[in-house]
Amino acid sequence: NIADTSLFAAYGPVLPDRDPEVVIVAILEESGFGGAAAAPVVRSLLEMIATDTLPTARTVDQSEAELAQAVAPIDDAEGSE
Repeated sequence: NIADTSLFAAYGPVLPDRDPEVVIVAILEESGFGGAAAAPVVRSLLEMIATDTLPTARTVDQSEAELAQAVAPIDDAEGSE
């Protein structure tokens, strides 16, 4: 027996004389009903956008460079023992 696929969509902000700037659609396979599974994901993303706390997108190269920079002091300290 396979669980339902959850789908929830939202847009915003809804302001007079302005078109919405953001559309978010969450589709979660076999996760249950949309209001219970996908809606909380969309809400979290909208809250992060509204409070400007949404993490910025990074390329794989940027992520690897940040990781290498964060690990470098640890590697240096281990080598000095």
